[in-house]
Amino acid sequence: MLANGDLLRVDAVTPGGLSVRRALDADPATGQRRWTYRTFLYRDFSDAELGYAVTDHVAQGRTVHTGLAVIAGTEDRQHAYVALSRGTDTNMAYVFTISPKRADPVAGPRPAPELARYDLITAQRPGEPAWTAAAGTRDALAVLAGVLTRDGQQLSASQIRRQALADADHLAILHAIWTAETTATRHQRYRDLLMAHLPPEHRREPGHQARWLWRTLRAAELAGLDAGEVLAAAIGERDLAGARDLTAVIDARLRYRTGALVPAPAGPWSPRSPPSPTPTAAPT
Repeated sequence: MLANGDLLRVDAVTPGGLSVRRALDADPATGQRRWTYRTFLYRDFSDAELGYAVTDHVAQGRTVHTGLAVIAGTEDRQHAYVALSRGTDTNMAYVFTISPKRADPVAGPRPAPELARYDLITAQRPGEPAWTAAAGTRDALAVLAGVLTRDGQQLSASQIRRQALADADHLAILHAIWTAETTATRHQRYRDLLMAHLPPEHRREPGHQARWLWRTLRAAELAGLDAGEVLAAAIGERDLAGARDLTAVIDARLRYRTGALVPAPAGPWSPRSPPSPTPTAAPT
């Protein structure tokens, strides 16, 4: 049976299919590529895609005659070692001297701002200089030098454990836990507000698409607005008769009325916790 990534050599093209041999591991004595002694007929070749490249993870452990490595400049020296040591005779590096992330290969009025922001964040995380248009092209050897000086070795299990213990009280982790614990209660409060402000003839349980309305209400609250007031204003703006998706209609009205919301300065944590029902004691 064939698997994804198998290497085949085509010996003949016949009306019934391709006559191919499967690649074996390299000869341990000579390093030469070996193929199966027998050929087999590959009838379903039209349903397959020819492979032209593999990642460094797939190439690790392989031996080929010629290795052609593509270096974008964001790799580390562990990646470069694997990519540039697969070939027994030739190893070549094709280095990007300009940023490979372009908004469009066709020249336009300006690049997409999201790509520049992504490049900046990606470079800031490992403390690297960001690609900029003003910097122009970079020398290929300079790009390779930057790759070889970057260490991407993973931490050991004990180091990861110590790091996890040190980050146990990290504000980012605590905020993620707090968000996960309060999201369901906050959504239930939004659902209750929606049911309270909807006319009786339109009161029905919202579907899964109501999560977009909950996000808009959350943005309104972060901007200092009252969720109940903006919800009542959007519902009372026009009649809801004929609306197939009530939450989508209300969400569109809210976005049109509020526009671009800017979060207000953060205050104490206690008011930001959504009220939850008081648990009742179980009978003894």
